[in-house]
Amino acid sequence: MFNFVMMKKIIVIMFLNLVIGTLSAEQIEQQNFIIKILDTNNELISGAKITINGTNEVYYTNSKGECHIPSYLLHNQSNIVVDYISYKSKQIQLSAKNSKIIIEKR
Repeated sequence: MFNFVMMKKIIVIMFLNLVIGTLSAEQIEQQNFIIKILDTNNELISGAKITINGTNEVYYTNSKGECHIPSYLLHNQSNIVVDYISYKSKQIQLSAKNSKIIIEKR
């Protein structure tokens, strides 16, 4: 009897861990603003530096040209600066409409 009760508790705990873990991953994804950086040939830019004006926060794009910035850092009028070697710096006001940013060579 003891083993059955114990096993039942373990199964419930494992189920709750699975559900909580899944919700946390979804919540984390919703809390991030995803920016994609490309050049004028639509090539992904990996390693581009993204600075959020008015903060000390700096982020870099991954191998997919994407950068995940926590939404709590961004406000309605947030400006970011995108820098990359051999490309012109670009300052832009961030919104959902411009989550894909194209930068030009110098």
